[in-house]
Amino acid sequence: MGLKNTSHIRILHLEDDAVDAELQDELLCKEGFDVESIRVETRADFVAAIQRSGFSVILADYSLPGFDGFSALQIAREQAPDIPFIFVSAKLGEELAIEMLKSGATDYVVKQRLARLAPVISRALREAEERKGYEREAAERKRAEQEESRLLEVLERILNEIYIFDASTLRFKYMNAGALRNLGYTEDEIRELTPLDLKPRFTETSFRSFVQPLLTHETERLVFQTEHRRRDGSLYPVEVFLQMIQTGEENVFLAVINDITERKRVEDAVATSREQLRALTGHLQQVREEERKNIAREIHDELGQQLTVLMMDLVWLQKRLQSSYEQAEKIASMINYMTSAVKTVRRIATQLRPGILDDLGLVAALDWQAKEFQRRTGIECTFLSNIDHLPLDGVGTAAIFRIFQESLTNVARHSGASRVEATLHRAGRELTLEVSDNGRGMNPDVTAQRSLGLLGMRERASFLGGELEFLETAGGGATIQLTIPIDSEPDTNDDA
Repeated sequence: MGLKNTSHIRILHLEDDAVDAELQDELLCKEGFDVESIRVETRADFVAAIQRSGFSVILADYSLPGFDGFSALQIAREQAPDIPFIFVSAKLGEELAIEMLKSGATDYVVKQRLARLAPVISRALREAEERKGYEREAAERKRAEQEESRLLEVLERILNEIYIFDASTLRFKYMNAGALRNLGYTEDEIRELTPLDLKPRFTETSFRSFVQPLLTHETERLVFQTEHRRRDGSLYPVEVFLQMIQTGEENVFLAVINDITERKRVEDAVATSREQLRALTGHLQQVREEERKNIAREIHDELGQQLTVLMMDLVWLQKRLQSSYEQAEKIASMINYMTSAVKTVRRIATQLRPGILDDLGLVAALDWQAKEFQRRTGIECTFLSNIDHLPLDGVGTAAIFRIFQESLTNVARHSGASRVEATLHRAGRELTLEVSDNGRGMNPDVTAQRSLGLLGMRERASFLGGELEFLETAGGGATIQLTIPIDSEPDTNDDA
């Protein structure tokens, strides 16, 4: 039997006759094998060679001086069980050969019929390779089973609740130990229940409608929050990850549940803290506005009045004193400085708290601020409003006015605009302030959270219960939009 393809093999000869070993190698080479061989005679050399491994096949004589083939077979089965062990001997009878095969030998060939050696080795190598394949498959199956077992063990031990229930009947088919522990049910009890028994916020109709996108494959997974009801009736918040799995012709739902009691507690604590901080911020703004009002009144009424009196006295002196030219010039200069000081005092008082805001209201104050902005910066600024009466307290009107002031300041500093359009209008129970410019658009540095001006605007909007948005305007420019809720409906005489 010839081999068409050359096969490289490493042979370990247990043979005391070097000529016999060489003859076997030559025969195998003629049959197409690429042979590399080592010959040993003693037990020690055989053991040493076995330990080096890397051999394709062992060819062993049965009778050797001081060592026998049966002992060699036992050593090979213990230390290299995967290597085919073939007896090649002239003195191995049929009965002994059968006994050796029962003891683990792969095959035997008598030296008088070496023509059988190549086919025997080919078959032995093929069977060894197949055996390795079987063993690999078995090892992979065992490993997969072990991994599945470990996965199930992990699923049973994790704190998350895991459920599998029928998509048609909604009956539970599986529930892990974490779920049973959290809910307080036994495994037998839970099999009589459906998810509707655990989720009091759902009815069967609402639940089937809710999971319909999974059944129609519109989505692969639903994530939502609800409450679970324990066996004792107590409720706890959960986050649900729900998906559908098709097993043959049967559809089942897999639900992984996280108990978010602690998360909800933290979220509630954070929300309470934020609400307290917002209330504190609002209080501080109210106090600051009140202080601004008081300081503005003191400056305007007291300091402004005193400066006016001093200026009147200077005018009186100028008219009555027969002074030299230098004295007259000095008094005139003092009057000019005093006039400028009075204007400065009035401007500072107005910046601190424009009196028009308290006297005529928010709409008039915003209109005045738009005109003042145009006069000061040279940027065209128009203001329009459809409101006659605004049901806001002084704190609310002051907050809107300050947001408008800061918006115009941002336009002057960052936009490069030549025109600003501002509107204040209400629709139903919403009040909206918009400030739009034709500048270069939104500046990331201005809209970044680190901008103190922006933070102040956002805090004021939050205090009013509203939202502040920064929008790109079509054709260039930007819009700052403030929207806040108003409790009462507009009066019938309001412009709509």
